[in-house]
Amino acid sequence: MDWLLAVLLGGAVGLDATSFPQAMYSRPFVAGAIGGLIVGRPGEGIVIGILLELFSLPVLPFGAAGYPEGGTAAVASVIAYDWAAPTFDAGLLFLTITVGLLISHASGYSVRLLRIRNGRAVGVPADGRPIDPDAVERAHVRSMVLDFLRGVAVTAAGSAVLALALAVAIGVGWTPLVPAWPVLTIAAVMMVGGSLSIFGSVRERILSFVIGAAVTAAVVAIL
Repeated sequence: MDWLLAVLLGGAVGLDATSFPQAMYSRPFVAGAIGGLIVGRPGEGIVIGILLELFSLPVLPFGAAGYPEGGTAAVASVIAYDWAAPTFDAGLLFLTITVGLLISHASGYSVRLLRIRNGRAVGVPADGRPIDPDAVERAHVRSMVLDFLRGVAVTAAGSAVLALALAVAIGVGWTPLVPAWPVLTIAAVMMVGGSLSIFGSVRERILSFVIGAAVTAAVVAIL
């Protein structure tokens, strides 16, 4: 039942990203935290959500731009990780984030396919007559339903693929070639640094970079 609720959450997360209500619970951090609560692993859900959120920071999801969808990927990652790792496992977390990023790109591609479908579904009357507002409303509702189902499908398929990858890793006794936490920390700080050009002045960017570098150095030294 928890798995089913989490998959339905993926549908709601996919819907929130663009269609409705755009309440920001589709952000990876929020989606991962809610998914973690549903499956009974709030701590791991928050960690997965934060890491995927940091990789999503440089993405500006507006207009017709194509971009990864991190929210559904976060929910799928939490589901698979909960199934594969009864207790916290940094190595499996590393693999979860890696495959989760691939899932986010696949989910983003599904958004583009749905947009193409929606554009064709609305269309323009060939004889130049005005478009019926009721027909537009019905097409809008259908598109929202399809967006929810898309989120459900992406979450279910993504969690299944990731669970399979984690099961194979466990079966062969896989461990990262390098310590997981330092690599994840450095990668996350690099993504934050890459997003600095979007926010603030040069002075604020330099300050953020210095703080990030100091935090990274401290975390790597501790780990």
